[in-house]
Amino acid sequence: MIYKEIQLFFMKNLLLFFIFFIPSTLLSQTQVCPDLVCINTQNEDYFVVNTPGSTYNWSLSGGGVISSGQGTSTVFINWGSTVGTYTLQVIETSVNGCVGQPVTCQIDVVNSPNITINSVGPFCSDDAIVNLVGNPSGGVFSGTGVFGDTFDPSFGSQTVTYTYNDPNGCSGTTNINIVVNPIPNTSPIYKE
Repeated sequence: MIYKEIQLFFMKNLLLFFIFFIPSTLLSQTQVCPDLVCINTQNEDYFVVNTPGSTYNWSLSGGGVISSGQGTSTVFINWGSTVGTYTLQVIETSVNGCVGQPVTCQIDVVNSPNITINSVGPFCSDDAIVNLVGNPSGGVFSGTGVFGDTFDPSFGSQTVTYTYNDPNGCSGTTNINIVVNPIPNTSPIYKE
């Protein structure tokens, strides 16, 4: 009986420790280093756990710019269009002026996928439904007259969009204009 009471006491205290002493941000965040981002990604945030009173000196070896947050525990980076591997570094200085060791993160900036749609058309408005092919495969077509991977010319000339998300989490989008011509509306045959 005493063993169960001791066990219950430790379980309650352990739970209180997690509730009061471990910041909730730590429980909801995932360490990201090394990281992978797509070119031209904007406002990508990186942070370390904030120590009240400390200041943080961030530096980036290239590939983007720190757009905001310098001096704080969180920075936002606007990544550029240059593919490569870059290093993000932060050095913390405590309220007492003590300088900590640099903490670094390797970040790979990768290309967004090259997206294309195979050309189709022109069509006549009474033509049969046509299959659409996007490259790479596995993306999603959208637009008026689009049903899955097909286009129905009876909806007339339209812009069709193809969106693809690659395994790196990068996405690309492209459009094509599909021309649909009306069929002639021939009058009845008359005799004078």
